[in-house]
Amino acid sequence: KEYGDSGVVVLAVGQKPGEVFLLRADMDALPLQEETGLPFASKNEGCMHACGHDTHAAMLLGAAKLLKLHEEEIEGTVKLLFQPGEEILEGAKGMIDAGVLEDPHVDAAMMIHAISGVPTPEGMMGVFRAGAAYASADWFQIRIQGVGGHGAVPESTRNPLGAMCTIYEGIHEIMAEHRAPSDNCVMTIGEMYGGDTGNIIPDSAYMRGTIRTFSEEVRANLKEDLVNMVEHIGKAKRVTATVEFQNACPIVQVDASVHESLMQSMKELFGEEKVFLVEEPASCSEDFSYIAAEVPAAIGWYFIGDSRNGYTYGGHHPKVNFDDTYLYLGAAAYAKAGIDWLKRNR
Repeated sequence: KEYGDSGVVVLAVGQKPGEVFLLRADMDALPLQEETGLPFASKNEGCMHACGHDTHAAMLLGAAKLLKLHEEEIEGTVKLLFQPGEEILEGAKGMIDAGVLEDPHVDAAMMIHAISGVPTPEGMMGVFRAGAAYASADWFQIRIQGVGGHGAVPESTRNPLGAMCTIYEGIHEIMAEHRAPSDNCVMTIGEMYGGDTGNIIPDSAYMRGTIRTFSEEVRANLKEDLVNMVEHIGKAKRVTATVEFQNACPIVQVDASVHESLMQSMKELFGEEKVFLVEEPASCSEDFSYIAAEVPAAIGWYFIGDSRNGYTYGGHHPKVNFDDTYLYLGAAAYAKAGIDWLKRNR
């Protein structure tokens, strides 16, 4: 069944009644010009299935085939979700709004993310510990409106660039003096601009950045601190400065029970020596958080690109590549996770 603009859901229904377990794979492209030189490289300009999304979709397709072959072992229903829009952190929410967690109602979920470009042997599976796994993400933009004019008469202007620089330093002050090191959060600016010539003070300036945290309390406090700081600097500099938040994505929380089931299944499939606990949360963000906020969920990191074996680049690089000889095990991991959880939760 199609969901939303391009999402697809497949049901693997067992011969015995039971719960419903969701397997999720993201499948959207990134706005990158692919430079891998691979025979299956993207032919569309400025579009690339980077960050492992093509491997996720391939593994979930493989899992669908395995589940069909082993229908007699499914004690309930496995729902397979091919999800678009993860990179804009809106796809999972769109699928939920379209009803993906209902008809039939989903009781638990898991996802696997392929990892390349790190010195970890291919075929290793990391399972996130219970608790926060991925950071929240809050995009923000700061608009500063002043009064422009000629650089020879700055007294007749209200320079937005001075306010922009002070705000930038203020963000570092918030992080250094308002937050404890144990808060484990970041607030960074990645875009700043204003003006287009050296002798004219512009009317306005613009900044854009993100906040990432592992605590909803810290997240709310940082947003409040940012708004207060920007507004006060605006008043002090005689300009209007405002903050607008966009594309919010909550923290991914891993459920202890689903984690235990996934860990046990992966050890049975890969062997004890190939499976390890991911103890530190990732500072990147993942819109699987919307699903994990609705149903108990777990996450695995599947390592299929050892940097010591020539897989040099990480997920968002135009040359990222993965060792596809390991995809069959990823497909088996998806299928086994679903079958086993259903058996353990009859």
